[in-house]
Amino acid sequence: MAQGSVTLHVLDGYHGRPGAGIDVELDRLLDDGTWGHVKALTTDAKGRTEEPLLPAGEYETGRYQIRLDVGGYFGRLGAPTTQPPYLTELVLRLNFADPDGQYHVPITVSPWGYTHFRGSH
Repeated sequence: MAQGSVTLHVLDGYHGRPGAGIDVELDRLLDDGTWGHVKALTTDAKGRTEEPLLPAGEYETGRYQIRLDVGGYFGRLGAPTTQPPYLTELVLRLNFADPDGQYHVPITVSPWGYTHFRGSH
């Protein structure tokens, strides 16, 4: 059984603080080429999800997409942006290939862009 896991950390680069209250959707690419919904979470006060995106007991290797509602988040905070917002939904499509991989997904977001890299726990 795979012992990997996937965690997420979102930082709000515009306000200089954790991205608290961002809606997150996780999908997995299915054998038929469609995306299957895995779970929905919301980031906490630290910009992390209360539970891992994929804890060890749920983790499977494969291709996933992480969707973040950054447009809704910055809209709720009244961040100045265009209407409609330039950046609405951030979608990361990632391959988790290592059965025992400890994948950490740190993301810094603003109303106009984002930065992502593979982090460490």
